[in-house]
Amino acid sequence: MVSATPELRTVGTFTEIGLESQFSYTLFAGPEATVIQFRSIQSPLDLQVTALAKGIHGDLAATTQTYGQVGGDSSVLIYVIERLPEVPYITLNLDPER
Repeated sequence: MVSATPELRTVGTFTEIGLESQFSYTLFAGPEATVIQFRSIQSPLDLQVTALAKGIHGDLAATTQTYGQVGGDSSVLIYVIERLPEVPYITLNLDPER
């Protein structure tokens, strides 16, 4: 694990997000609902792109950090992502009540 990674604390609650792709599994963790994403080694996030988006768009883009990886031949990458306020656009399209 890289020493510059964020520290994951025991948070008590995890909530499954329910919208998944073929290569990731995502949870909300803790009272501030940090996003924890587990991704296939075949589908890593490009942290240079996420940092560039944050630099250009500021608070409209989430801070994304790598936490490391687990597993052997079929490794899983772990990311800690800032959860932005408001409702994600994709969920608006899936929710007929909105």
